[in-house]
Amino acid sequence: MGRKSKDALVAVDRLLGGLEPPTRFQRLVARHPVAVGFAVAVPLILVSLVTVRPGDGIADALFFVGSSAALGAVFGGTAYAERLRQRRLVAQGLYTFPLRPGSGSGLRRRGRS
Repeated sequence: MGRKSKDALVAVDRLLGGLEPPTRFQRLVARHPVAVGFAVAVPLILVSLVTVRPGDGIADALFFVGSSAALGAVFGGTAYAERLRQRRLVAQGLYTFPLRPGSGSGLRRRGRS
C-alpha cells in the first residue's frame, strides 16, 4: 500500500472516530474475527438452504450459499480491521487494554503468598 493511500485511510479513520478507545463489544469482536465471520455466515447459509425450493435448482442454492459466505467474510474482515485499529492505538500510546479479572494484576491478598 502506498504512502498516500495509507495517509488517506488514516485521515478517514480519524474523521470517523478512529482515535476513540474501543468499546467492550469492539474489543470482543477484535479478539474473535473468525468467530464473527462464522456467526454471520452459518445462520444465513442454513436459512438459505432451508428456503430454496426443490424446483429452484442447484445454481440458486450455490448462489445463496456463496452470498452468505461472502457476507460472513466481509464481517470477519471488518472485525480483523478493528483488531488492527486497536493495535495501532496501543502502538501510538493512545490506549492500553484493561486487565482481565484473574490475569495476575499484581494485587495479592494479605496472608497468602
